[in-house]
Amino acid sequence: MTSETLSNTARIGLIDLKPAMILAENFKEYKKVYEIDRAASSCSGCSYCSSALSDEENALFGVADYDTDQIRYPSEQCKNCKSKKLIKKIETTYINEKNMYGTPRPLKKYALLLFIYLQFRFPDQHGFVELDVKDAAEFLGCDAKTVKNNLHLLSSRNFIAYQKGGYPGHYYIFISKYEEYFKNASGYGKGYLLITKEIFSDLIQMPTINHIRACLNAYINDSKKLEHRYNTIEKLKYNLPNYVTKKELLDFYDSKMFQHLFSIDKDNIHSIRIKVNGLSPIETANKLIADCKTAIESTLEKINTRSDQSYAKINGETILRYPPFMIRNSEIKALSKIGRQYPISGVTFVLEKIYQEYIVPNVPIENLEALTRTYLKNIFNPSFIAA
Repeated sequence: MTSETLSNTARIGLIDLKPAMILAENFKEYKKVYEIDRAASSCSGCSYCSSALSDEENALFGVADYDTDQIRYPSEQCKNCKSKKLIKKIETTYINEKNMYGTPRPLKKYALLLFIYLQFRFPDQHGFVELDVKDAAEFLGCDAKTVKNNLHLLSSRNFIAYQKGGYPGHYYIFISKYEEYFKNASGYGKGYLLITKEIFSDLIQMPTINHIRACLNAYINDSKKLEHRYNTIEKLKYNLPNYVTKKELLDFYDSKMFQHLFSIDKDNIHSIRIKVNGLSPIETANKLIADCKTAIESTLEKINTRSDQSYAKINGETILRYPPFMIRNSEIKALSKIGRQYPISGVTFVLEKIYQEYIVPNVPIENLEALTRTYLKNIFNPSFIAA
């Protein structure tokens, strides 16, 4: 999948992002399993089991969920032995995560990345978007099964709703709280984090969920203009699990992976200031808007330069054969913002198309921005539009 199939930037509502990236309370996971009863007289001292394997190896065998018969046995002889005895037990897993914002569990690495990925797939104003599992897996660096499993996980946590699309591996998705992302403070909006496609690509390369959390926290602080504030290590570590040590966090801050994205200023060994390298995501978005405005003006100048004053009869009306493409400043401003999302080359291509299909034949246009977005969606999400 090419990067052109993703938006240049994405705005992710903090109402969703914080619950997705934060920590859950410490909790236990319970699973009912079968296990070989090695204390039974028929299994005790069996040469195919404990005497042939180490304790660590033995621990891997003879366990399975109640709902499956796929028990792993240490040998074929053990598997076929009619004297062995299986017992049922409860297997407990301790999850050590500290909760800050609420009780839901955090998403796993690929669930969080998939949720961010959806924001780059050109959601409409209501949060509807389409997904091709194969494309998503290729971009995120995982397999298709991981994408499908995490779609279910995102749905179970009420981040999205989804249904199967027009072909295998294709889904229609609704981002549940998308319309709340852009509410202002008076409307009880929580704000959003704007990140670029390049930043997202870097996040995908992060080895663990905690590395991603640390980077997203830095970007959130930057978006709140807190990058000039020194923070203690304890505060920077506050929303990371207890098992992440200060040394591990400092080592990550000192790594090339982190310093590719951020610059670190240490006031002392206990106080750190983190700042985004180069242009911040907001500055990048503003540059995209400015570049798109320049490209639009250049396209209009090219169109209007080749227009002529000859006339033609269309639908019984005498009009200019190639009339100028006149756009108000307010329309140019609105169109320029589209460059924050879609490729600028796509915006100028669509304007050329609109000129040929609407301006030349004198077809009325009610809303130029809406028409342009519709054309772009049809180019980048054709199956979604067709549905």
